[in-house]
Amino acid sequence: MALAQIQKLGSDRLQPPLFPSVFWAKAQLSAHFDLQLKLEAIQKVRLAKLKPMKIKIILSLMLLLASASVGFAQKNRPNPFQATFISSRVVHRVKVDNKWFMVVYASFKLKNALSNPCRMNAYFYNGADGKPLKAAKGSKYGSVGGFVTAGSDFTPAYVDANYPEFKIYIPYEELNLDSTPGNLFNLKYYLSMRDEAGNAEIAKSTWFNFSLKY
Repeated sequence: MALAQIQKLGSDRLQPPLFPSVFWAKAQLSAHFDLQLKLEAIQKVRLAKLKPMKIKIILSLMLLLASASVGFAQKNRPNPFQATFISSRVVHRVKVDNKWFMVVYASFKLKNALSNPCRMNAYFYNGADGKPLKAAKGSKYGSVGGFVTAGSDFTPAYVDANYPEFKIYIPYEELNLDSTPGNLFNLKYYLSMRDEAGNAEIAKSTWFNFSLKY
């Protein structure tokens, strides 16, 4: 064999073959794609964990903004509601449809609420310990928290409305007290006037005391 042929053969053997470099490139690409898939999987898990938290945060912000907007709207009304409580009293043993009621009379004024749906609620408490009266289970005269309350809706027909004897009725049994004859209870209540359209309290009264004897 000639020297030139031997040198050429040796040089051919010293050159790296083509196939290993192709395999190496494919391996690198495969590793890259595997890493990409793993990163995407981790990102999906993180998003799945964060999604409920994000929803809770968004809902909390929506509620906060809604309540703030109601207060902001009331404060920035051209003519904000103006409520004044004058007096209140309790009248016992009022019979309506063969049933005995206790009636809360309220005297008040409300300005700038023409045609706006409103509601007056009375919340009843024990005068001795200052605790709210607990309503019977399933009572229609119970608050969201399960305490005794009674109310009545009204819609002012005048810009400057005057209510000298607004009435709130509540059956005696709904006070959920021990009605054994001779029992005497010292009770109290306060009134809360609400804007039903804006879902906000307009005004709150002072305490009013009364006694109830069975």
